[in-house]
Amino acid sequence: MIETKLPPGKYTDLDDKALLKMVKDFDLTYTEYCDRVYGSGYLVDAYYDTDEIDAIFRRVDKRRHYYNVFHGISPSETKLNALFCFWLLKYRPLAPVFRDRNTDEFSFFAQEQDEDDPKAMYDDARTYFTERFCIYILEGLFSRIHDSEDYYLDIEEHLGDFAYNLRNADISKEAMIMLFEALTL
Repeated sequence: MIETKLPPGKYTDLDDKALLKMVKDFDLTYTEYCDRVYGSGYLVDAYYDTDEIDAIFRRVDKRRHYYNVFHGISPSETKLNALFCFWLLKYRPLAPVFRDRNTDEFSFFAQEQDEDDPKAMYDDARTYFTERFCIYILEGLFSRIHDSEDYYLDIEEHLGDFAYNLRNADISKEAMIMLFEALTL
């Protein structure tokens, strides 16, 4: 009979305190993003599905454990952020709610598109909302790693193509990690 051994350090789920801290940090980042990018004509309620965000953090933590057990390393901040964005793009839990300052009417951002306007269908701010948020995370990560004015992540010229590929290309977890690592070197 073949005996199989479990790898050392069986995974234990995140405790509620650690998960709550992660969600609070995410909430601050997401609210800041919505206010910065979309706050000019609207008051933004940065809504997201909390259960989905919890599930994403749990998946990232499981992958962190995988790296510890099978590779003997702790994954870098870059890897963890890339994994978070990968699952964010898969689960798509973000749904900002906008309130027009003039009328006090509420609406989900996706419903504001003018269906008769073909250009509105491809408006980056609407169509690529989650993708643009992932790019925002990438830019924040780059600025933390390269705390110098000598380095600058210049993706503005290719931002539309980058967001399009994040949405439509078949990107694996490993490819997302390589992409983040290549852009933050």
